[in-house]
Amino acid sequence: MTGDSTPSPDRDQRWAEALHAGLHETGLAFDAPLIGGDLATHARPGTPDVVSVTILARPGDEDGRVVARHGASAGDLLAVTGRLGGSLTEDGRGRHLDFPPRIEEAIALNALLRQDLVAMMDVSDGVARDAARLATTDGVGVRLDADRIPRNPGCDWRSAIGDGEDYELLIACRREPPGEIDGVPVTVIGRFESTPGTSGRVLIDADGESIDVAGLGWEHAGDPTDRTG
Repeated sequence: MTGDSTPSPDRDQRWAEALHAGLHETGLAFDAPLIGGDLATHARPGTPDVVSVTILARPGDEDGRVVARHGASAGDLLAVTGRLGGSLTEDGRGRHLDFPPRIEEAIALNALLRQDLVAMMDVSDGVARDAARLATTDGVGVRLDADRIPRNPGCDWRSAIGDGEDYELLIACRREPPGEIDGVPVTVIGRFESTPGTSGRVLIDADGESIDVAGLGWEHAGDPTDRTG
């Protein structure tokens, strides 16, 4: 891992040392030591601080297998770690600013499920959109169960699958995953199903209806001020 920073000239040496100490400690926690970087200073006072982190890694387990985010088929289960929703708060300080990356949990799930772990990714744009990214096979969609969505306090199912920035693991698997991994709950929230003529459609069974949730979640190509797409 390398860390480049360009702070405002208002910052002092102690601030710079604390920043790089934090980068170093965080990297070591995930076996990614800080091996280099550069420190520069903006010319004008009051300018925003800029930090750029580059991480180099080799994907794959001991057998060289890489769990990607494609390949789910009709009949596979959809599961998620932790709880969802609540990244959007009025003060802008949602849970996405302080979350534990599920790296160890992903490694453990791969070791337990092996070939039954079909695909996996983290939830950044909301389950409503990210689930579709696992359903890339022709004629495959996803059906969610609103009653099974694990939610953070104060979140309904719409915010739970639409807020995004959860950074929980979204998992496609051929058999039931463990109910928890390293103390983190794992919940089956839906199933991949056959959708002849279309792919990537995400429906949710809620309030006695089957609802298309294509409008929920973050759409990168849309209005950047509209967080729900």
